[in-house]
Amino acid sequence: MSKARASLCVIAATVVAAVALFFAPKPAPKTLRTAVITRGRLQVSAMVQGTVAYADTRYVPAPVSGRVEAVYAEPGDRLLTGQLIVQFDRSSELAALSALEKRQYVIMNQLAQLSAGTAALEAALGELLPWEAQHSQLQLSMAAKQIRADGEGVLGNLYISPGDYVLQGAPLAEVRSDELCITAFWTGNQSRLPAPGMAACWCDADGTPAGELLLKSVALAGQDAAAGLKLCFAPVGELPLQQPPGTGLPIRLVLDELPETGLAPLSALDPQGCLWLIRDGRAVSCQVAPGEAYDGLMQVPVELEGCRVVLDPESATLTDGALVRTGEDM
Repeated sequence: MSKARASLCVIAATVVAAVALFFAPKPAPKTLRTAVITRGRLQVSAMVQGTVAYADTRYVPAPVSGRVEAVYAEPGDRLLTGQLIVQFDRSSELAALSALEKRQYVIMNQLAQLSAGTAALEAALGELLPWEAQHSQLQLSMAAKQIRADGEGVLGNLYISPGDYVLQGAPLAEVRSDELCITAFWTGNQSRLPAPGMAACWCDADGTPAGELLLKSVALAGQDAAAGLKLCFAPVGELPLQQPPGTGLPIRLVLDELPETGLAPLSALDPQGCLWLIRDGRAVSCQVAPGEAYDGLMQVPVELEGCRVVLDPESATLTDGALVRTGEDM
C-alpha cells in the first residue's frame, strides 16, 4: 500500500470516529437535590428540658428544736413581712419569766424599805443586774420560738402540725411568689455558657415554638460548676405562663447570634471540604473554609450568596464539569 493511500485510510477512519462520537448518545445529566446559599446570622442555640415552677421559693427552717404549739397560716395564704406563721411551745420560758418577775417585785419592795448606804441595799441592787440579763435572755428565747415571715409571699407547702416535735434546721414550710418561671439545668457545652438576658422560647412536644422566654438568672446547681447550672426563665409579654407548676417544657435557648454571613446546609459539604456548585448546568467544585455550624447550617463566604449547591455530594460521586439537573430543593 502506498503512503498516499495509507494517509487516506487514516483520515477516513478519523472522520468516521468523529461522526460516530457526534451522533453517539450523550450521558444523561444526574438529577440532584440542591439548595440556595442564603445570607443571614447563624443562631447558636441549645435545647434544655425545663419545668414550670414559682419564680421564688424559699424554705422556712426551724431556728430551734421544740414542739409545735400552734400554726397560724394555711397553704395559699398571703403573708406580710413579720406575720406570725408558727409558734413553738414556750411554757418553760413563760414559767421562768413569771418567777423572775415575782422576784423582781420582791426586790423592789425591799429597796423601798432600805436606807441608803446600807449593806442590805447594796446587796439588793447587786441582785438586779443578773435579773436584767436573765430577763433579756428569756425574751430572746421566746422570740426565737415564734417564726415569722421574712418578706411578703404566699405560704406554699406546710410540713408540720401542732404537737409535732421539730429539730433545729428542719423545714417548717415554704414561702413562694405568685410569679411563675421555668427552671432548667445546664450541663452542656462549656465554651458558650448561658448568661442572664439571653433569649429563649418554650416549645411544644414536636419542637414548635410556643412562647418567648428570657433567661433571668443563672446559679450553680451544686457546690461547684461540675454539678451544672440552674437556669430560671421568665415569660416575655403580658400573658402569664398558663401551664401549672410541675409541667415539663422543652426550651430552645439562644446562646449567640454570629455576624451576618453566607449560610449553606451542612449536608452540602463533602469530606474533602468542598462545596459543589451548579453553574450553567454543570457541577463545579469549590474549596471553602467553613465557619461554625449549628442546627444543620454552616457559615460560608458571603460571596457565595445566591449560588445553588448540591446536597449530599458524596453520594452523587460528582466530577468537575459533570452535567447535572437540579431536583428537589432543601
